[in-house]
Amino acid sequence: MPSKKEQIQLTAWGEDDSALYLVADSPPAYRFSKTELPPLLLFLETPLGQKIAHRSAIVEVFSNQAAKARFFLYIPATHLSETDKSELLNTYQFEIFKPDAYSFVRSIPALAKALIDTDTLYIKQWKIEQGMVAADVLPSSAVMTAFAEPVEAELRYMEGELRMTPNLVESIIWAPFMLPLLPLGALSQ
Repeated sequence: MPSKKEQIQLTAWGEDDSALYLVADSPPAYRFSKTELPPLLLFLETPLGQKIAHRSAIVEVFSNQAAKARFFLYIPATHLSETDKSELLNTYQFEIFKPDAYSFVRSIPALAKALIDTDTLYIKQWKIEQGMVAADVLPSSAVMTAFAEPVEAELRYMEGELRMTPNLVESIIWAPFMLPLLPLGALSQ
């Protein structure tokens, strides 16, 4: 549960030899593994990425300075070909969303405007898990690239620490396979 929230804008991303950074309109920046952020950044540069009507994010920062981010992308069905729709669903794993009259997306001006012409949005939540709060100054070696439009984000300061240990990952992966091997009496105790 967040202990504090504030609104920020993510204005750019940076890259150096070891990491990728999300840069906000106020320091600090957030450092992520080079394996997590690139799929999102590459998508934003595609023709389909240019059709996004609205994007937002949530950045969570924990007491141990660990960080994770979730990006929310919304593309209206208007002006999408059948090929575009198929690519969004099959290549990028977007989902189809048909908001009702009371949906929160209707309060977002860009989406309210888009929903006049269509009742269908293609949506995706892009999770970036393993990050850290970066130093107040980014490395001078980082190459900066501005987002075409700033991304509105909610910054949440979370209570507790975020830790992801290999044993936890292994437990999550192997649990579905190991449960059937336990004797029936072990589950009831």
